[in-house]
Amino acid sequence: MDEDWDEELFEAAKELEEEIDLGVPQGMYRATVSGSRIQLVSLGALLAGTDSPVGTMFAEVEEAGVTIADLATSGDDDSGELTVTFLAAGDPGAEEALTRWAGLVGYRRIWFPDRVVDVGNGPRFMDKASVTCPGCRHVWTGGGRGFWIGIMSRRAFPAFCLLCGGDLPQWELLPRPTYTTDCPPLRRRGEGEQR
Repeated sequence: MDEDWDEELFEAAKELEEEIDLGVPQGMYRATVSGSRIQLVSLGALLAGTDSPVGTMFAEVEEAGVTIADLATSGDDDSGELTVTFLAAGDPGAEEALTRWAGLVGYRRIWFPDRVVDVGNGPRFMDKASVTCPGCRHVWTGGGRGFWIGIMSRRAFPAFCLLCGGDLPQWELLPRPTYTTDCPPLRRRGEGEQR
């Protein structure tokens, strides 16, 4: 069953996140990218860096085709700029996936180690995004003005399932509906009629 993520659910998620806050500023994340899937966690002291004893394991993750990167807002959070520091760059499509995600959550520019990308326009209010919880398989869907304002103010999609408490990957934009022209063309009154 699909569930719309509305303002009430945003408030519930915000309250839970505040209870488990690690004191990490908003906009500081560790991202794991595999294919189009992005898993985001707050960047806290519990995560290994490349200079830690387990730092050599980043090479193994990279060889497995997975990208791990630290993400941080540049300057103040209102700048709309995101800096990416790769710890393991195993997925060749990671930059594209991160750029697409950054646009969805309201960033205007993303700084990769070798280039800067202007993200362009974000989603329209009529767009919908969705995610399936890997734990309970519930499908969460959100869209509309309130949803996108909530996403862009947080600069991330909700990161955990309110049903089972499991981690959610970052959401993906649903394709916009397409309209077909299977209907016969309209005719003016009297057009095509035999007399």
